[in-house]
Amino acid sequence: MKRNYEDEARKQAEDFSEFREKYKKDFHAVLLKHDLEMQDLKQRHEKECREQENEYSALGELSKQKEKNLKEKMKEMEVKHQREVDELKKKYEDKCVLL
Repeated sequence: MKRNYEDEARKQAEDFSEFREKYKKDFHAVLLKHDLEMQDLKQRHEKECREQENEYSALGELSKQKEKNLKEKMKEMEVKHQREVDELKKKYEDKCVLL
């Protein structure tokens, strides 16, 4: 009977040892998978940040160019308007007393 208890205890110890080894392996695999997922997420996040930064930079450049173009167009329109005013003043110089 003592022999049966010893055998049973040995069997349980072996089962427990196998369970512990399997648990360690499984846990290690889960940790590795988690690390890989974290690296992947970090890389994707950094890539998205770079893309956003590039997009903001491009929008800033477009905005500057648009502002420059609008200022040039306004300047041209001011010059054109002033020429028209000058022409009208010249045309009606001797006909209008207010000018």
